[in-house]
Amino acid sequence: MRQFTFRLETVLKLREQEREDRKRDLQQAYAARDILSQQQNALEMERKNLDATLRKSLLQGNIDADHMLACRRYETVLNAQRDYLVQQLAAIDAEIEKRQQALVEANRAVRILELLREKQRADHEKHEKSREIKELDEIGNRKSRNLHEL
Repeated sequence: MRQFTFRLETVLKLREQEREDRKRDLQQAYAARDILSQQQNALEMERKNLDATLRKSLLQGNIDADHMLACRRYETVLNAQRDYLVQQLAAIDAEIEKRQQALVEANRAVRILELLREKQRADHEKHEKSREIKELDEIGNRKSRNLHEL
């Protein structure tokens, strides 16, 4: 039986490499989102600490206008940073969606070639079995003729 060779094996390997690249791209986008989420959490903790400090200062009766003004300015800076991080997270989420779609397409391309390979392998095996049966029938017919001629 002749060995099966898939003529598009090189293309399949390229498509598999493309899929791995898309997986890596998606993982990088997830890592970037995780970093931004951590920054957002740290920023929120900083805002809570600022509020707690300001509240504690007010409860103790220490009302310093300059300190209060500085706290509010810092709070404005933190809010601006939070807004920027929200925008960045939205951009990352859009990029993740785009990369997920690219990965789906890469998976589809690989799967199509794998299905084609399996179909061609099955056809090859069927053809080879049919050829072997014909050869065995021919051998049987020759032996039968040789016996009848004797």
